[in-house]
Amino acid sequence: MLRTNDINVVVADLSMPGRDGIDLISHIKASNPVVSILVLTMHEDCEYAARALRSGASGYMTKASTSEDLMSGIRRIASGRSFVSPSVSEGLMLRFTRSDSETPPHTTLSHREFRIFELLVQCQTTTRIARELSLSVKDGQHA
Repeated sequence: MLRTNDINVVVADLSMPGRDGIDLISHIKASNPVVSILVLTMHEDCEYAARALRSGASGYMTKASTSEDLMSGIRRIASGRSFVSPSVSEGLMLRFTRSDSETPPHTTLSHREFRIFELLVQCQTTTRIARELSLSVKDGQHA
């Protein structure tokens, strides 16, 4: 749709079947840098928000937000500004104001490393993780 239509705002989730949300954001921004992306997701952890915003999202809010907040977020990013829901903004502020010694180790992981970490926490097998990330189980190379 982005290739054939004049779209200004995309509302996307991070957890979608078949595609990682952070990768989708990066792909959209690479091919359509002027498109504003608002992430609407169940993930309240500020680590997800930080990764989405670093990947090019203009805004981030949780699905617990009100419809009024959603409309406000869409209008705000459509006008070229950014938007982060209040429930996430406090966590982001704490994340960026911590000293290095207080920073949790998982925040330094690359997106791919963090994705593997996420899948391991979900008790996925190495075979399933490799398949999802298009890797070879034996040598860690792209399949």
